[in-house]
Amino acid sequence: MKASVLILIGFLLFAWSDNKIGKDKTEIISLHEKSESTYFHIPANQIKPQPETGFRITPGHGGMTIGYNELKGPLDFTPLLKGLPNDLCNTPHWGYVIDGSMKIINADGKEETINAGEIYYLPALHTGVVDKYVKFVEFSPDKEMSILMDQVAKNMAAAKNSN
Repeated sequence: MKASVLILIGFLLFAWSDNKIGKDKTEIISLHEKSESTYFHIPANQIKPQPETGFRITPGHGGMTIGYNELKGPLDFTPLLKGLPNDLCNTPHWGYVIDGSMKIINADGKEETINAGEIYYLPALHTGVVDKYVKFVEFSPDKEMSILMDQVAKNMAAAKNSN
């Protein structure tokens, strides 16, 4: 017991000397590296749509991008994913469907429907279809999400210019 107390005191002294405690009491103390030093919260409907894609996402929260979207169908994501590996989404996602539903098609062709009230995990290499309507909140790794959104923006611009 004494050893664990000494380790804790040593850690606190080290953290204090490194300005991780004391000056800004809103910082989170962690042994893991963090990319931000403040908490984040905002009403979901106030996340601004990205100008290039219209998707409501906000990156940079512990290495994750937070998304909150309401999409009306019919909408097939497949054409937006052209140019990514296997022309499929390169990003894993964790989320919750608030209302409606969406169909996910995996790389092997297997289809899953995610309905309102369900939480989900989607590994990379999938596409999606919204038949009528879906409202969901989603969390995705920043790096992969940035690559995904850049490609979606390119495909949306190309489709707009061809019309």
